Amino acid sequence: LSQAAVLVIDAASEVTRRMWCMLESVVATRHGKELLLVTADGGAGHVLTSDPAPADTPLPCPSPCDYAMEFVMPEQVQRNRQALFPAERLNAAATTNLESASVSNRNDAKMIIEVVHKELGGFERVNSDLRVLGAAAMFKLGKVTPDSV
Repeated sequence: LSQAAVLVIDAASEVTRRMWCMLESVVATRHGKELLLVTADGGAGHVLTSDPAPADTPLPCPSPCDYAMEFVMPEQVQRNRQALFPAERLNAAATTNLESASVSNRNDAKMIIEVVHKELGGFERVNSDLRVLGAAAMFKLGKVTPDSV
């Protein structure tokens, strides 16, 4: 089984207004999966992770070295990488409303609504979960404000 789920966020943050995408995000995180947030901006890819990624290997400290260590540790590499993530893409996640999200198939909408009510605690709880995910992502970027939680 997978250890993570990937949520691709486009420039308009359309994914935060799609019922299937939001349902899958809640279900994945409730099952203990990491939710990787991925986007592209100006031709560069960006990803938010809860822990350093395998690619966040220690790097030689640039010269002149401001650190007491010879290498920049993975946690700092992760912070540097995530600082480039365009925070405005996460703003919509802080106000997500699954009830008003779009779905292209009416049968899917009925199934999702049923799952939300019977298995996930209702729309209020799911919307709260989604907003916490958005606020947590903004926290990783150091962008949490009173309006984002």
